[in-house]
Amino acid sequence: MKKILFSAILLSPVFVFAQTANNVAAAEAASLAIYGNVDYVTEDGSGHNVNYAFAPPEPTTTVKIHLSTAHPSNLSLKILDASNNVVKTWVPSSISDIYEPEIDISAISPGTYKYVIYWDASLVKEISFNKN
Repeated sequence: MKKILFSAILLSPVFVFAQTANNVAAAEAASLAIYGNVDYVTEDGSGHNVNYAFAPPEPTTTVKIHLSTAHPSNLSLKILDASNNVVKTWVPSSISDIYEPEIDISAISPGTYKYVIYWDASLVKEISFNKN
């Protein structure tokens, strides 16, 4: 019992350090991109995980996008302004499991917008962002 307690005391700083390192890494990642995932259920009832990332988090001229799923899927993206008007649309040239386009948004005025991810024509996720 003493050996277990002694080992636990010795390893405690390692676990605290690892958790702190994870928090720092998460904060650094958040400063580089808006990212996450969403579970999406298609019309046939099957569930899918859709991963997304948009970099930088507050774009000025271009935004790098990452959309991915486990299997090839028909994902697309619209950028909407604060009045829900479409200001930019991206549709892939072919169906894939990973999409990584870079979109020119230099003609869009600074303000608050939304990335809207679609699976076929169905809404998957809306993500707000500020364009500088």
